[in-house]
Amino acid sequence: MPELTLPFVGSGATDGDLFSITNTGTGSASGAAGRFTSESAVALVGKSTNAIGVGGVSGTGVGVHGDGGTSGVEGSGKKVGVLVTKELSVRDL
Repeated sequence: MPELTLPFVGSGATDGDLFSITNTGTGSASGAAGRFTSESAVALVGKSTNAIGVGGVSGTGVGVHGDGGTSGVEGSGKKVGVLVTKELSVRDL
């Protein structure tokens, strides 16, 4: 298995996925997990200038799930904070 040295910072240009991981296991593990023990830090951040910062798509399960002591999923925005739709497909991300 190739190793990714952390911290990692990089950039690139491609018409496809710039970074992709696949979990081919059959258990209930995640494809990617972010954990942080500081009270003021964020485990996963998605930033986009003109598109979706963080998106999730599932064929039969939950696309994006949140579970927290205060809020599970929250958002704020000039137009929409948290958008829920059944019309989004994986190609839209």
